[in-house]
Amino acid sequence: MDSSKLASASLLQRLFLKKFLVEGNSMSPLLHAGDIVYIKKIRNINVGDVVAARHPFRKKYIVKRVTSVCGENVELHGLNMDESEDSRVFGAIPQSDVLGKIVSKK
Repeated sequence: MDSSKLASASLLQRLFLKKFLVEGNSMSPLLHAGDIVYIKKIRNINVGDVVAARHPFRKKYIVKRVTSVCGENVELHGLNMDESEDSRVFGAIPQSDVLGKIVSKK
């Protein structure tokens, strides 16, 4: 692939992906505090997807694994249960609060 095509692909990637900084260790061992992840907006959320979502009570974002999809709601859990504030604490959240699926880690 020539350099102009690579530059175009890189630009498209930046336009469609959003960058997030992981805070905390609730997704350890998969993700750790300080990791940078990229999310892509998705239409269909599936069990097992690792997603970024709006926290239901705080003005921040969370990164969790989808453990259940029930109609318009999803349940999210961290991999490190001792460190995770997730659906066990705040219940299911609306799918509309899911910003996208983690597709890459830097």
